[in-house]
Formats: sequence, C-alpha cells, structure tokens
Amino acid sequence: MRKVLSIFFFIFVFSGCSSVPVSNPEVKEEASVVENSAVEKKINLVELQDSFFIPILALHHVGNPPASLSDSAKTWYISEEKFENILRVIEDNDYTALSMTEFLDFLRQKKIPEKSIVLTFDDGAKDFYEVAFPLLQKYNVKATMHIMTGVRGDDWLSAEEIKEMHDTGLVDFESHTKYHAYLTRISRDEALVELQKSKEYLESILEKQVEVIAYPFGLYNEDVKDIAREAGYKVGLTIKGNIEQKSDDLLELHRIIITEYSNIEEILSIEEVDKMPKL
Repeated sequence: MRKVLSIFFFIFVFSGCSSVPVSNPEVKEEASVVENSAVEKKINLVELQDSFFIPILALHHVGNPPASLSDSAKTWYISEEKFENILRVIEDNDYTALSMTEFLDFLRQKKIPEKSIVLTFDDGAKDFYEVAFPLLQKYNVKATMHIMTGVRGDDWLSAEEIKEMHDTGLVDFESHTKYHAYLTRISRDEALVELQKSKEYLESILEKQVEVIAYPFGLYNEDVKDIAREAGYKVGLTIKGNIEQKSDDLLELHRIIITEYSNIEEILSIEEVDKMPKL
C-alpha cells in the first residue's frame, strides 16, 4: 500500500494537477456538528495528541474525462459511481465528514470527533457543481473545494456557483492560489501575491475567513510555509500519501490522492490505523 501511494505521489508532482479513530481513546465530551441547515449530528469528541490520524482525501474531477485528454490527465477523474461509493462508505460506517473550516475549529480546541474524515477537491472544475455537488446533497456529506481563483471560463466554477454551494453549508471553499503556481519555484514576492490574491477573492464573495491553502502540486518547503503564514493562512495541505498528522505543524497536513483505482476501504485501514487503540 505504501509503495502504491509513493508511486502515485511521484506521478502527481511531475504530471500536474485517500472506522478511523484519533490518537487518544478517551472520549471527553459530546458536541454537535451541523450536517446541513436543518440537521445536527451528535458526536463524541476526543482529545488530540501531538500526532493523530485522520484521512484527508484529495480529489480533482468527478465524471467522464473528455476523450481528447491525455492518459495522464485522465487520472485526475473518478467516475460518478466511484465517488458515490466513497460517500456510501462514509455513510455506512458512520464517519463525521468535516469541512476544512470545521476541522480547523476543532484543531483549535485540541479535540476532534472520534471518527472523522475530510473530503477535499482541488482546482474548481465545473464538474464539481454538475456531478459531485448533487451527490454530496444526496448523502448529506460535507466537502471542501480549493479554488485557483484566477482561472475563469466555461469549464470552471463561477462566483455565483461558488456562493450557491457555500450557502448550503455542505461545501466549504478555500485557497489553491490564484494561478496554480509552483510556489517552490517562484520568488517570495510572487508567491505572496498568489496566496494573498486568492484569499482576498474568496473572502470578498463569501464573506468568510479563508485560512486554508492546498499547495498546488503538493509542493512546499519551509519558505513557502512562512509565506503562507504571512499571508494569513493557518493550515497548509500537502500530498504525502498517509493520514498521520502533527498538531504542532498545521501548515503541513497530509492528504491522500484518490483516483478511479483507489480502494477507499483499504485506505481507511492502512497500517498506522491498525495500530490505534479502539474506542
């Protein structure tokens, strides 16, 4: 499993744009997560340790890829059936799907729902609105879309669609820079503009704080983390192929890329999770 994830991470970087308990088995308190505008779900919270395990899944497109795309570009698409299966697994196994805003709020409290998962999407393609969003509504599952805000056109989400989905409470929107920049290859000033402008755009149309950056291509280093911190971000998402997170370095949280060939059940039972004490 580790080998497969490592191989896919290599492909990701060089071709462009996976019951999980957390580390403390003691249930501390009960809280409510609003699943939509009318439904609240009662959950148990557990305290976070310095190292904890939570799957943050990274997706791009849902639906059939255009025939004209290269084979490497088609790997970023998963079928509607595949995505629905992921949502079914979340529902059937009683996971709490958190938006990134909720996740950050829980991290600040040093507590988190005992069986949490985070679904993230990158880029802002129109198929998210047309295919993925209706399925999120059907299963009442939350997700977060990381937008590259400088890209416009018929294939990409409009400001109106972004606001419509955000207002349902099911979709959170966070940054993916302005133009999907290689943050490790451009100057500090250029990187700061990429991060600031994306943040400002989303905050202006959604009237909310944008505090999470998904690094394009999963590329980052200590300088990039410092620039993100200067721009006002609290969380940074990488691509590392595992679900172990460090509570003392929120600008380097790990995500697993999901493709048509990913086995969601296997991802949710990888080696680190098997070592965890069960609640």
